[in-house]
Amino acid sequence: MKPNYEPLWKEITDYFTFSKEFKLTDSLFKISNYKYTLEDVYRGFLIYGQTGSGKTSGSGKYIASNYLRLGFGGLVLCAKKDEAVFWEELAKSNNRKKSIIRVSAKSKHRFNYVAFFKAILSDYDEKTKNTLLANMFFMAIKNAGYGFSSSDSFWENALKQLIINIITILNLSGEDIVPENMYKLLISLPKSSEEGEEILDFFYNDGEIEENYLTKLLTKVENCYELDMSINYLCRDYACLVDKTRSIIFTSLTSLLEELRREPLRSHFQGESNITPELIFSGAIIVIDYSVHEWQSIGKIVNNFWKYAFQIASQNRNNKRPCFLWADEAHYFLNSFDTEYQSTARSSCVSTVYLTQNISIQRSAFQSNNIKDHVTALTGNLCNIIFHRNNDPETNEYAIKLFGQYTKSKTKYKDKNLFFNPKEKIKKQIINLEDILKLKTGGKQNNYKVEGYILKPGKFIDRKTKVKFGQKRPVFGQKLAKLNYPFTDVSDKR
Repeated sequence: MKPNYEPLWKEITDYFTFSKEFKLTDSLFKISNYKYTLEDVYRGFLIYGQTGSGKTSGSGKYIASNYLRLGFGGLVLCAKKDEAVFWEELAKSNNRKKSIIRVSAKSKHRFNYVAFFKAILSDYDEKTKNTLLANMFFMAIKNAGYGFSSSDSFWENALKQLIINIITILNLSGEDIVPENMYKLLISLPKSSEEGEEILDFFYNDGEIEENYLTKLLTKVENCYELDMSINYLCRDYACLVDKTRSIIFTSLTSLLEELRREPLRSHFQGESNITPELIFSGAIIVIDYSVHEWQSIGKIVNNFWKYAFQIASQNRNNKRPCFLWADEAHYFLNSFDTEYQSTARSSCVSTVYLTQNISIQRSAFQSNNIKDHVTALTGNLCNIIFHRNNDPETNEYAIKLFGQYTKSKTKYKDKNLFFNPKEKIKKQIINLEDILKLKTGGKQNNYKVEGYILKPGKFIDRKTKVKFGQKRPVFGQKLAKLNYPFTDVSDKR
C-alpha cells in the first residue's frame, strides 16, 4: 500500500527543484583554500571537538548552511533538546523554511516502518521477502541499542533467530507484523520440551491442545518449508533452552516491544504512513524531534529506526538527488551498520556528517568485542575530518599521528671558511598538542571565530591546515555567490 503523503509530497516538489544536472566534480563550497566537490562530500565528514569547542556553531553550521543552500534533502537526528529549533532557524536563514518537516510527538506524523520495508522488498517473492523483512527488523532493533553488549555472538544470533521465526509465522498466517501481535505470539511460545511436542503433535497430527495465540495462527496457514523450519525451531530449539538462557532472550525482546506498544511510539510507528524517508529524496529536511536528552530510550528508538530506514531507502532508490545524514552528538546513534553503509555512500548519493566529542565516547556506542575495529573502520570511511579544541588524549594523539610529519633543513654549524655550511634534515610534527589546545572556540572573547585543523583526502598537508569558521558569518557572502552551483531553490526567484 502506498503511504498517504501526497499533499506533503506536492508541497516539497513544487517548492524545490534542480536547476541542472549535477556532476561529481561540481564545486560546491570552500573551506579556507580547499574546494569541496560533490564527490568530496559523499566521502563524509567527521568533526571532533570538546564541549564548547564551537564544532556545532562553527564548522557544523557552515557545512549545514551550504547543504541547505545547495538543495540537499536530509535527515537530522536529534540528541539535544534544542536541535530542531536550531535547524528551523538555519533553514529559514537559507530560504529553506518550507523544506523542514519536524517529526515530534505533537506533529501526528506516522511512519509504518514494517510497511515501508515491505514496499522496498516488493520485487522479491513472498518467501524471500519474509526473510529479508525479518533481517531488516532485527537490524532496526539492534541499531536502536536493544541487543547484547557481550562479545559472545550466541546471544545476538539467538535473538535474531527468535525474531525471524516470529515474523515468519505472523507473515505466513496473514497477521499484521505489529508489536502487539509479536508480543502475543512471544508469550504463547512453549517453555519446555513437553509443551513443544504437544504443539508439534497438534500441528502435524491434529492432536488436542489448549488453544492459545500460536495454535490459533497455525490453524490459519498451510504447511510449507519456511513454516516447518519456524515451528520446529520454536517448539524444539527455543523450547529446550535452559530456563535462564531463554528468559534472557525473552526479556531482551519484550523490553523493546513494551516500548513500541506504548505511546508515543505506538501512534508514530503504526497505522498508515503519512511520511517516509523517501520525501528526503525530493528535497525535504526531516528533523526527528525526539531528542535523546528529553526522551531517553524512546528518543534512541525513534532516531535509530528512522536512520536505518533512510540508509536502506537511499541504497535502493533511483532518484539521485544529493542528500545528507546529520547527527550532532553522534555517539548516541552510531552502530556497526554505519561502517558498511559509509563504504557505499557515494553510490547512494548521501553525505554523512557526524559531530562528536572524542574517540573515547565514540567507542562507547558499539556493542561488541571488536569495538576498536568498528571505530577505526568508521573513522577511515568518513574521510573529511575536522579537529577542534579537545582535551581527550586519545583523540589528540590520533590527530597528531594523522597529520604526520614534515621535513625541515637546519644548519648543523657555521664555518666562515666554508662556502656552504653543512645542513641536516630534521622531522617535525605538522601539528602538536599545544596547537590543538590553543585552538579558538568562538564567542565574544575570540571575536566569534572558531578554529580547527582539517584533513581533506588527496590534498597536501601543511601548517596551513588550520582554518577559521565565523560563528556570525553570513551564508550568502560574495565569495560563495561567485561559485557555479548545480542546484537552485526556486523560492529564491519568487
